[in-house]
Amino acid sequence: DVCSSDLIDSNSTVEMSGGTVYVSGPTNDGNGSIDYQGSFTITGGTLVAAGSSGMAQVPEAGTQSSILMYYTTAQTAGTAITLKDSDGNTVVTYVPEKKFSSVAISSPDLKTGQSYTLYSNDTKIVTFTLSDITTYVNESGITTKQSEAGGMPGGNGGQGGGFTGERQTPPNAAATNGTTAVTASAGAKSTAGTATTDGTTPAV
Repeated sequence: DVCSSDLIDSNSTVEMSGGTVYVSGPTNDGNGSIDYQGSFTITGGTLVAAGSSGMAQVPEAGTQSSILMYYTTAQTAGTAITLKDSDGNTVVTYVPEKKFSSVAISSPDLKTGQSYTLYSNDTKIVTFTLSDITTYVNESGITTKQSEAGGMPGGNGGQGGGFTGERQTPPNAAATNGTTAVTASAGAKSTAGTATTDGTTPAV
């Protein structure tokens, strides 16, 4: 692993209000692509976080719907994740650079009560209907939240949390009163084991 610790990491709360964030990694179940101890509120933007499943988390509050997909078999690095609506329109697509056994997705295009289909490359994995602000899914359809195993909540983020690496607050983000705010630009991208905002890569 280029980076084996938690990626989006807060010992308190996380807020995302816009932009695009892609996360690839980690691969060990003692850490997660998203790790927060308080709450993760999302009110805008697109988030795709692919990584291990043992500590997998997803935004569970806000005005925007999110899903967390659990795979029974780890997907190989380079497998394209594509989510489409019932009309066949692509909601999100992303190709993680590391293997993954879960993916958290949030997008303004996700609507409660609507049906969506998740693909790995061109293979249909599951079709489901969003049932709540946060929907948990596996290959059989809607499921329940999986218990989190391994590491401590908040991981290595330190008080107030943030992104991995040197724990610096990324560009366009502010951490106050224990809250990590994520406002990424539309040009954001990801690299293996890191989360990026504003098109930049935090030190690892």
